[in-house]
Amino acid sequence: MIRTNLLLADNFPISIYGYINILTNQNHHYKPIDFTTAYSCEEAYLKITKRFLSQKTLNLVFLDISLPSYQSKNLYTSNDL
Repeated sequence: MIRTNLLLADNFPISIYGYINILTNQNHHYKPIDFTTAYSCEEAYLKITKRFLSQKTLNLVFLDISLPSYQSKNLYTSNDL
Protein backbone atom coordinates (compact mmCIF):
# COMPACT_ATOMS: atom_id res chain seq x y z
CA MET A 1 0.00 0.00 0.00
CA ILE A 2 1.27 3.47 -0.89
CA ARG A 3 1.84 5.72 2.11
CA THR A 4 1.22 9.46 2.42
CA ASN A 5 4.28 11.46 3.50
CA LEU A 6 3.35 14.44 5.63
CA LEU A 7 5.59 17.14 7.14
CA LEU A 8 4.25 18.94 10.21
CA ALA A 9 6.20 22.10 11.04
CA ASP A 10 5.22 24.00 14.17
CA ASN A 11 7.23 25.45 17.03
CA PHE A 12 4.76 24.07 19.57
CA PRO A 13 5.13 20.29 20.03
CA ILE A 14 1.61 20.05 21.49
CA SER A 15 0.20 21.33 18.17
CA ILE A 16 2.14 18.71 16.22
CA TYR A 17 0.98 15.92 18.54
CA GLY A 18 -2.58 17.19 18.17
CA TYR A 19 -2.37 17.08 14.36
CA ILE A 20 -0.92 13.57 14.48
CA ASN A 21 -3.64 12.41 16.85
CA ILE A 22 -6.45 13.89 14.73
CA LEU A 23 -5.06 12.64 11.42
CA THR A 24 -4.31 9.17 12.77
CA ASN A 25 -7.79 8.76 14.26
CA GLN A 26 -9.55 10.05 11.13
CA ASN A 27 -7.54 7.91 8.70
CA HIS A 28 -9.67 4.75 8.74
CA HIS A 29 -10.28 4.34 5.00
CA TYR A 30 -7.28 6.09 3.49
CA LYS A 31 -3.62 5.44 2.97
CA PRO A 32 -1.35 5.14 6.01
CA ILE A 33 0.52 8.33 6.90
CA ASP A 34 4.24 8.71 7.59
CA PHE A 35 4.79 11.80 9.71
CA THR A 36 7.92 13.95 9.64
CA THR A 37 8.12 16.75 12.21
CA ALA A 38 10.05 20.02 12.46
CA TYR A 39 10.03 22.72 15.11
CA SER A 40 11.66 25.62 13.20
CA CYS A 41 12.16 26.88 9.64
CA GLU A 42 15.75 25.65 9.80
CA GLU A 43 14.74 22.14 10.81
CA ALA A 44 11.96 22.04 8.18
CA TYR A 45 14.39 23.27 5.50
CA LEU A 46 16.96 20.62 6.42
CA LYS A 47 14.41 17.80 6.43
CA ILE A 48 12.87 18.90 3.11
CA THR A 49 16.34 19.20 1.56
CA LYS A 50 17.37 15.76 2.83
CA ARG A 51 14.23 14.18 1.38
CA PHE A 52 14.70 15.99 -1.93
CA LEU A 53 18.32 14.85 -2.23
CA SER A 54 17.30 11.24 -1.54
CA GLN A 55 14.49 11.60 -4.11
CA LYS A 56 11.76 11.07 -1.55
CA THR A 57 8.71 13.26 -1.88
CA LEU A 58 6.38 14.86 0.60
CA ASN A 59 2.70 14.76 -0.26
CA LEU A 60 1.58 17.51 2.09
CA VAL A 61 3.11 20.07 4.46
CA PHE A 62 1.38 21.66 7.44
CA LEU A 63 3.42 24.81 8.05
CA ASP A 64 2.86 27.14 10.99
CA ILE A 65 3.13 30.73 9.75
CA SER A 66 4.84 31.84 12.96
CA LEU A 67 7.79 29.43 13.00
CA PRO A 68 11.17 30.78 14.08
CA SER A 69 12.95 32.07 10.96
CA TYR A 70 16.04 30.64 9.28
CA GLN A 71 17.86 33.88 8.50
CA SER A 72 21.00 32.36 6.96
CA LYS A 73 18.79 30.93 4.16
CA ASN A 74 16.55 34.02 4.02
CA LEU A 75 13.51 32.07 5.18
CA TYR A 76 11.18 34.27 7.17
CA THR A 77 7.71 33.80 8.55
CA SER A 78 4.80 36.20 8.77
CA ASN A 79 6.04 37.41 12.16
CA ASP A 80 9.17 38.80 10.47
CA LEU A 81 7.42 40.70 7.68
